[in-house]
Amino acid sequence: MGRKLYFLAILLLCGIIENSLAQGCAMCGTALSANDPVTLGFNWSIAFLMAMPYVVFGVLGGWLAYVHRRHLNHQAIS
Repeated sequence: MGRKLYFLAILLLCGIIENSLAQGCAMCGTALSANDPVTLGFNWSIAFLMAMPYVVFGVLGGWLAYVHRRHLNHQAIS
């Protein structure tokens, strides 16, 4: 019973914290109008920031795959 109560308290605390932290994004979304150039720049910057980790890891993964294949081809020729 003690563990269940502790787990329930943690879930409740996380729900309260999550609600108070998530309100900031709604403010930014409603403050900017759809046809404003600042809004377009804001939206493009968000898209850029969201895409960059995928680009970085994709480039690193592609480079590692290239080096690995090159190494395997070099071993097969020798």
